[in-house]
Amino acid sequence: MGGWISQRLAIILGAGLLLLNGCGLEEPDEEEFTPLEGEVAEEAAMFVAAYKEDMVDAVNNHGIDELEDTYLIPNTSFYHALRRYVEDLQEDGAVKTLDSLDVSAVYEGEEEGDVFVDATEHVQIEARGHLEEISRDVRYWLVQGSDDTFRLLTIIER
Repeated sequence: MGGWISQRLAIILGAGLLLLNGCGLEEPDEEEFTPLEGEVAEEAAMFVAAYKEDMVDAVNNHGIDELEDTYLIPNTSFYHALRRYVEDLQEDGAVKTLDSLDVSAVYEGEEEGDVFVDATEHVQIEARGHLEEISRDVRYWLVQGSDDTFRLLTIIER
């Protein structure tokens, strides 16, 4: 990855790690993960896919307010970094395209309600006459509430 778009992507991923470290959270130990299958795993994978599609739409059209209502935990470091990332892309007139999102595994964490979704993302961002293709392996850290809905806590680059 290279270029100014990648630098901004690195900032948002770094904010996710900042959230982990800055809020007393530690990156989860994979040895404590339990593979998930069935309905919860399918719902988590669908949540991540819907988030990614809506996030691309937010960049291209309207900002992250709609993401906040459905996917995000407001006033977290990740939330603020994502807002800045989307605003920066919009200021540059960027158009983001999701080529693919392939979920490879879903895990239950040691803490109740923690669900982790491993995925590979392929996106394109066109801005300032430059097209950048970005592929990355990520882990979505979701929190499942008592009402069984998910919220995105952060995204960790693997």
